[in-house]
Amino acid sequence: MPAGFAPVRPRPGEPVAHLAIPKLGAAWTVVEGVDEASLATAPGHYPQTAMPGEVGNFAVAAHRARGLFWDLDRLERGDTIVVDRRLTYTVTGTRVVAPTAVEVLAPVPGAPRATATAAALTLTTCDPRWSDAHRLVVLATLDHPGKEPTR
Repeated sequence: MPAGFAPVRPRPGEPVAHLAIPKLGAAWTVVEGVDEASLATAPGHYPQTAMPGEVGNFAVAAHRARGLFWDLDRLERGDTIVVDRRLTYTVTGTRVVAPTAVEVLAPVPGAPRATATAAALTLTTCDPRWSDAHRLVVLATLDHPGKEPTR
């Protein structure tokens, strides 16, 4: 990109990425924003976080509803998440946190003062189902940037 030009960020509700979780047999178009309108029918990208494949934390939220992140709790260490059909992330762990635990959205998830040196992915949803008492957080790291995912 030429010097002096900033990348254009999507507007709220506009598509940001394609997200697929093979283990769940699920795929979605991720939209920009985590306001109620953006999250009504799709996962939403936290605007203050990195974009897919960038160094930092690409963080996405969705409701714990059928057709969205209903089965997110089935993900385990080693599972694959594919973004934009070309970026493969591997799940490194899951946690349940308070809704106020915004440090999971930091450039280095869970370490708000750290400087990111790698690309990460964080998925968040309510936990347990039908409650917003806690947040289920799935953490993943980018494998081989630029390499096509295995099928």
